[in-house]
Amino acid sequence: MKAILMSIRPQWCEKIFNGEKTIEVRKTAPKLETPFTVYVYETKTTDIEHYDGCDIKYYGRGKVIGSFVCDRIDEYAYATIACAKFEVNGAEVAEHKRYNAGACLTAEEMFEYSNGKSLYGWHITETKLFDKPRKLSEFRTPFACETGKEIGCWNDYCKNHNFDCVRRVNKRITRPPQSWCYVEEEK
Repeated sequence: MKAILMSIRPQWCEKIFNGEKTIEVRKTAPKLETPFTVYVYETKTTDIEHYDGCDIKYYGRGKVIGSFVCDRIDEYAYATIACAKFEVNGAEVAEHKRYNAGACLTAEEMFEYSNGKSLYGWHITETKLFDKPRKLSEFRTPFACETGKEIGCWNDYCKNHNFDCVRRVNKRITRPPQSWCYVEEEK
């Protein structure tokens, strides 16, 4: 079954798994039917956040630390993002009523991140933090069809689409995705 492997910074991982962050905002969305599983790769970084005169350090593990189920993806049009930033007609919108309230981002941060384009809000449910973080090598790219010189086809997709010949292509994940990628879990 296809799933997603997503790279997330340590401070956002903490907010996801403590239930504070319920929407992950990305510039793209997968072509998968919801609901689907998202495996969370905690980036291996040392991020420093300045909060109330103090420096808070987050140390990433560089491993897959948990998962969540994405049950819905909303598209946030750039016009909506811009309106929220500039508070249309000067009216202030209560933070809890904003479309991005669960994203733990301000309207200004969303506006900057969007860079003039639409964004996608991946809704987070059923979070599961693993007892033991998992290695990237425990995940593979999904099976894909690739034309070969063999005769016959074992893959139902290929049979249904009249491909003459295929071979199974599937690679172990060795590097974290820049944002996210499709994966299949090792059996």
